[in-house]
Amino acid sequence: MFEKLSTLGIEVILLAQGEARRLGHNFVGTEQILLGLIGSEKGLASKVLKSQLINLRNAREEVERIIGRGSGFVADEIPFTPKAKVILEISLKEAQKLGRKVVCTEHLLLGILKHQSNPNDSNVAGRVLENLGIDLTLLEKELLKKLKKTKKNFKYKQGNKDFDKNELSEEEKNIINKLEILGINNAQQLTKQDLFYWWQKTYLQISNSAKENKNELLIDLNNAREELEVIDKKSIIKTLRKKGDNTKKQTANDCKKEGDILRERKKYKESIFFYNSAINKERNYSSAYFCRGLSKYYLEDFNGATSDWQKFIDISDKKIDTYLQIGEFLFKNLDYSKAIEYYSYGIKIHKYSKLLYSQRGYVYQIIRNYKSSLSDFEKVIRLNPKFFEQNINKKFKDSFEIVKSKIAKENPLNLQQEQKADEIKKLKEAMKLEKLKLDEER
Repeated sequence: MFEKLSTLGIEVILLAQGEARRLGHNFVGTEQILLGLIGSEKGLASKVLKSQLINLRNAREEVERIIGRGSGFVADEIPFTPKAKVILEISLKEAQKLGRKVVCTEHLLLGILKHQSNPNDSNVAGRVLENLGIDLTLLEKELLKKLKKTKKNFKYKQGNKDFDKNELSEEEKNIINKLEILGINNAQQLTKQDLFYWWQKTYLQISNSAKENKNELLIDLNNAREELEVIDKKSIIKTLRKKGDNTKKQTANDCKKEGDILRERKKYKESIFFYNSAINKERNYSSAYFCRGLSKYYLEDFNGATSDWQKFIDISDKKIDTYLQIGEFLFKNLDYSKAIEYYSYGIKIHKYSKLLYSQRGYVYQIIRNYKSSLSDFEKVIRLNPKFFEQNINKKFKDSFEIVKSKIAKENPLNLQQEQKADEIKKLKEAMKLEKLKLDEER
């Protein structure tokens, strides 16, 4: 049954098990499910019950008054009572009647109410509500009214005379965001397969991935599906088509800007859609490839990011800048080894780039590879002795001084030898100048 429950539905059952343990009972009955519904505060059932002045404290007191406390010993696996199982079955049927494929908190509450309304049946949860002064018929009507309002809310916004047909509303943008979490980017996908198909496909992809944050991604995925399933499918398809029409009207630059805004808001999947649109409109849009690579990197699609960055390098006129941009991004994200890798690629092609050597030397200093850092900084000085004197390069000068200081502490003998060699070199140069002066005088 758990696979038929929404994220909040599962939370209700876990809370119900906790309530059973709290009272020392070796079962989960309808009364524990009711307490779980009240405790799951994000669920619609909890909001409806609280609007009727039902709270966890008074419900717990009534449950304990009716069934008392258990023996205290509770097994790891707590089974459902026969009536609790019946409630779950009714809940599933109610969800299906309302066009839902998963059981949410409101369906569990409907299951309790439907079961209690049967003259030949009753359950403890229903008795608890009646003892607390609740009219179950009115409660059911209120719950169905809330469900209907939620489902019609989106349609109303589209039908409102103030609704701007040329722009996506905040509600529509939210729907687009949720769809993209499920991997749905166009209306054609949804006409061929339903939401459940795309949810399942994305769920398996995340579950089988090695991503560290996959639990958070799965929660976002389940929440997205729950929000989308209360919206009429035709309205969702209409929104997707509207998004497509808007994108067609935008220039490549407009699409890229939209992608940049979404990336800044950490909506990486959504930003990729706009970068794709920018690239489709302008095949050699180098900065769109670079930015799409950034979003893919944040989504841990490292192969995709590398591929986009290579395209960015290939089609860009300023090759040095491409390596510097990618290296700087990786450095800021503390991916030092990759940053060094890109600076090194650039150096292979541009052997006299002072900036590439400086940046690589700086990263080497951060990771305490002082020998490599010193080598890079000395290369820069050989290319341009005055490079570090420029204000813009102060951080490299400071880094160079740190490296020299560290090496001096590690190898004081080597430093003395280097200083001696420098003095001899300077002396020889002075002698050469003196000789030239004498020759001129003669």
